[in-house]
Amino acid sequence: MKSLKETLGEVLGRVAEDTGAVKLLIPLWAQVVGLTVAKHARPASLSNGVLTVRCESAAWREALVGEKDTILARMQGALGAAKLESIVFESP
Repeated sequence: MKSLKETLGEVLGRVAEDTGAVKLLIPLWAQVVGLTVAKHARPASLSNGVLTVRCESAAWREALVGEKDTILARMQGALGAAKLESIVFESP
């Protein structure tokens, strides 16, 4: 039986992808990566299993790319592995 937290994450992921309302993922993102990172990088879109994260600078993008596998695994745990296949980090 899934916990309420797991179920909620899966529902948020589904709604974010189906409606384009990726802002729904921001609290979940902050919980996964921590408040410091969340201040400098935010989910921008979720489409076809790919979460695109917009970083405020190239330095933040590079730092997050180095942690991509860990972040992906944590987000998959929060959203459900079937809903999230990859993360792409972008910077200006």
